Amino acid sequence: MVEQKDGTGTLWDLRKEHSMSHKIHEYAYYVKKYVMGQSMLFLDQETLVYAATDRQLVQLVFISENMEDTKFAAYKGKWNATAMILLSDGSIMYATDTRDSGIHVVTRDGNVVFSKSDQELPDTQRIHSLKELDDGSIAVESSQSIFILKPQMVGATKNDDYKTELTKLKRSYKTTDLKLDSELDTLYNKTNQSSNEQYQLYLSGIKAAVKSSHLYEARRFYEKARQMQPDSNEPCNIFLSYLETAAHAQLTRRIRIDLLTFTNKLEDLPEKLKNRKCKTRLLIGEGDFSFTKALIDKHRITHLKLSEAITATDWTAIHLNRDPTEKQNQLKQRIIRLTDIGVNVLFGINAEHIHWTFKGRRFKRIQWNCPFGKTSSEEREKFKDTIPQFFLSCSQLQLLDDRVHVTLMQEESGEYWKQRQIENPIVLGSAEAGYRLIRKRSFKTSGEERYPGYNHVKTGTTESYPHEGKQQEFVFEKTPDVFPQATFQEPSELMDVHKKKYKINTDKQNASLNDCYFECSTDEDSSDYYESDSNEDL
Repeated sequence: MVEQKDGTGTLWDLRKEHSMSHKIHEYAYYVKKYVMGQSMLFLDQETLVYAATDRQLVQLVFISENMEDTKFAAYKGKWNATAMILLSDGSIMYATDTRDSGIHVVTRDGNVVFSKSDQELPDTQRIHSLKELDDGSIAVESSQSIFILKPQMVGATKNDDYKTELTKLKRSYKTTDLKLDSELDTLYNKTNQSSNEQYQLYLSGIKAAVKSSHLYEARRFYEKARQMQPDSNEPCNIFLSYLETAAHAQLTRRIRIDLLTFTNKLEDLPEKLKNRKCKTRLLIGEGDFSFTKALIDKHRITHLKLSEAITATDWTAIHLNRDPTEKQNQLKQRIIRLTDIGVNVLFGINAEHIHWTFKGRRFKRIQWNCPFGKTSSEEREKFKDTIPQFFLSCSQLQLLDDRVHVTLMQEESGEYWKQRQIENPIVLGSAEAGYRLIRKRSFKTSGEERYPGYNHVKTGTTESYPHEGKQQEFVFEKTPDVFPQATFQEPSELMDVHKKKYKINTDKQNASLNDCYFECSTDEDSSDYYESDSNEDL
């Protein structure tokens, strides 16, 4: 508050970086006299309330931002207010001074809903402070004692705004409780809170998660922050500031690469990464090879040797017709360009037999996008055995912690996503081969393609699907556990909660794993294509 020569005052709101002036002299006097949080507070960004005295009676003065709507209310207690707080349901609690001291609660519209004098309260004289605790109760400090009040917030527990304020209050006491961060994120989405407040939540979530070594949660907050403000490098800098003091070389490298995307300059790539090999990657059922090209194009600045690490395959060479169509000619040229930059392109590769075809080789990443594209129920039923056999075949080409990626095309809405997982039994296949689910990603996030240029074509053709669905990429990690005759329990036993939480569900009674599906959230992170930091891989 800045008091003018004529006795009026200007209140500067630093949060919104503007000032609020008022011509009432008494307003300037009381704002200057009392401190924020003692007998003056903001109800919201538009309304200020402070306690004044009118003929010994304490009254609350509500002033709106436009300074034209001033309301006087309450008239409870005498002399002056010694403490004032805003409760989680939006009402105001204040304490009044020595003679006839007491505690009073007033709603935003000025109605007194609670008033107790010193004779009705525990033995007390002057009340010094009020503090709301994380469960919504109030700690009252007087000159002779401390006691607890438990306000009854009628009907408030069902109100999302109240739940939001209460969760924020709990979080202020438990800054590393990641469950509260997730709850608050959900409430923000329901109540349409300001994007900046939600963005700040994600940034603080990064800090809290890294401090408690929950890197999976840290990555989720990091990706959400980047998605909300893609032009800001603040999430990268915050994440790095914590990672650089810990032994997380791979994740640190990932964040540094994200920072590089802001400049898009090769000279900003750390020197030791320019010649680093990338993880060997086998792509199955590539169709028109648009995914191979999109993958390389996406990482052309950050992963210079990615193309040399890729073996891209398909079952049929659809570009070798005697009378090729225009799309087949385009496919032929794409394949030539891919081989020119180092991609190993092969045909006649059966996904169920890759352990024979590539016997003795290791692929740290094996990916199959949208396996099978036929539509008849008979053909889909016949295809069910393919995915489990594919996982078993992958397991003979991989070591512990290597990964298998399976992408399924699903409808944008409805429940068909469950059926799609049953038609391609990834729950059964992954469990029997000893793989755990560690990620689920969407090929499209907030309208942006994860792999720009990728075109999902029908099996054995260059023809695109007429109805674009939603591609979900499931990422599995090899474990030392194998369950040849997996039951309903084993996939859950494989779960690592620090990497991915999920549920194994089914809609049938006495179901086998053939009838099960994964139910889990979608992640926003990207892959790390570099080899490990050991000397032999440099």
